[in-house]
Amino acid sequence: MDSNGVLALVAREGDTFEIRPGFPTTVESATINGFNAANQIALNYSFTNGANAIAIVGLEDVPPPTIAEQPDGVSSFDGETIVFAVEANGQGPFEYQWKKDDVEIEGATDSAFSIENVSSGNDGAYTVTVTSTSGSTTSAVASLSIEAIPTAPVFVEQPLGDIAPLGSLAILDARAVSTTAVSYQWYFEDDILSGETNDTLTFNPARAENEGLYHVVATSEGGSTASAQSEILLTDKRLINVAARARVGSGSNVLIAGFVVIGPDPKQVLIRGIGPGLPESLDRLLDPRLEIYNSSGEMIHFNDSWGENADPDSITQAMLETGAGAGDPMQPGDTALLVELEQGLYTAIVRSQDDTSGIALVEAFEVSENLTRFVNVSSRAFVGTGDEIVIPGFIVLGDLPSRVLIRAIGPGLEKKEVAGVLEFPEITVFNILREPIAHNDGWGNLWNPAEINEASALVNTQPLDEGSEDAAIILELEPGLYTVKVNGENDTTGVALVEVFAIP
Repeated sequence: MDSNGVLALVAREGDTFEIRPGFPTTVESATINGFNAANQIALNYSFTNGANAIAIVGLEDVPPPTIAEQPDGVSSFDGETIVFAVEANGQGPFEYQWKKDDVEIEGATDSAFSIENVSSGNDGAYTVTVTSTSGSTTSAVASLSIEAIPTAPVFVEQPLGDIAPLGSLAILDARAVSTTAVSYQWYFEDDILSGETNDTLTFNPARAENEGLYHVVATSEGGSTASAQSEILLTDKRLINVAARARVGSGSNVLIAGFVVIGPDPKQVLIRGIGPGLPESLDRLLDPRLEIYNSSGEMIHFNDSWGENADPDSITQAMLETGAGAGDPMQPGDTALLVELEQGLYTAIVRSQDDTSGIALVEAFEVSENLTRFVNVSSRAFVGTGDEIVIPGFIVLGDLPSRVLIRAIGPGLEKKEVAGVLEFPEITVFNILREPIAHNDGWGNLWNPAEINEASALVNTQPLDEGSEDAAIILELEPGLYTVKVNGENDTTGVALVEVFAIP
């Protein structure tokens, strides 16, 4: 809290920390006792074990907003739509007021201000003032200059280029204006592209041969004009496998791995359910069964022992190609399937054949190399303690970093009628060197929680409930192997769903 009345949360009910060395305890409630002469506040904490403690918190004034992205000046033509925009940083919420030539514009109170069907009457100098409880800041001046539409085509939107994953949509847009109708002709590496005569050029799916330089020529009665060159770059970013190790029980405590296959061609996938092949030091599931379900909930494949496949040698070959099992042979009783899967959502379930319980590993690997790929992977299992926490793993492949959303959902499973959920999940992400690189014990604790549900919308998954104790984090990951340790705060246990999404 500062002198303007802005309060930042410093602790919450359920947090656990040491009130003195070697004495951890959990917050039950906290009350603010007021300010002292040094502009500090005293917080009185009550803990679940009956203890109390006073915390003295120093206060600092919150600075006024800053403008991270200034509005750009614009030179355009009659009839166009112009948009000015800013991005503000600091302690919000923010209020905005746009001005033209230092005069407030009625109703222009958002971070972006648009003018439709502009004319020379809109010429002028535009600014915006950003205000919060801690002060205000005025942007730099953005000048607007409007000219009459020319007779020869002039580009008002140049093709900007595109970076797209192989097999996805790659698109170039352009638009030119003229006093007469405009037609277009696209070129690739200066060679004419037959039939590509729209203002938009698309490739879906984009293939390796589509990578390169493009431009478009706009023609009207007044002449022809070539656009700037733009480039389509294609990357093979993808999540190429999912793995999760956990205790397999009965009912909702089976081990579940999910993955989404997207692309134009069938994808060959190796799926394994390992129990006997795990280290003998673990309480292994000795008689696993592997089942594959489609998005309709129909079981389409199953296996009770990998040696019972029609071609066990193909399983061994796929393991060598993908690195599954790090070259270790599978044991009798381990399960595996090598299947061709069309685009869609799939679920792999490992359960016990004889109603026993034990630790098992489920894995799904891409085998065939084509434009089809995994776009998200997940696992659902019972989260225990010690060796029985859930440890999902995934591989980021490609020539560029990938932005991924990782979520551990416990309380959010209650509305799906899952019994015994993990009430307070926390996630820790490790790199290939087993070094922790990120941690979260509640998505509401993040600096910008709204970013999690914005990313959830981008990957077409349900948002997390406001105020829930589900955990989540967004990371920019270099290509490589990563694992996610999922456990319950204070060694609590229960069922959790762990998801990893590649953010477009």
